[in-house]
Amino acid sequence: MKETYEYNIEDENNENFNIKCKAEYDTTNSYNTNYYFYDGNKWLKDFIDLNKLSPDNEEESKEFEDFITRVHDYMVHGNLWEDLKELDDNKIENKKTYNLVIKAKKI
Repeated sequence: MKETYEYNIEDENNENFNIKCKAEYDTTNSYNTNYYFYDGNKWLKDFIDLNKLSPDNEEESKEFEDFITRVHDYMVHGNLWEDLKELDDNKIENKKTYNLVIKAKKI
């Protein structure tokens, strides 16, 4: 059986900076998980085109890059995927270390 959750990872100080991701968890096999990222038009498996999400304004683009760096740091140095899996439906979690807000929704 599969459970699907959609997550919205937002900048704590600017909710316009966000990344949407989706995870399909196989409840009988924890190694069988699929990850998707939303590029603004469609869901892409294991990939995100940040150029499509980045603002056109140069100053905002630099702030967006800072946000992306913090998300990346959380992925590499934190436990992003493990933390996401632990979030229940309709829960919101603040990750002060990375200045991020994560919202979970079971779909």
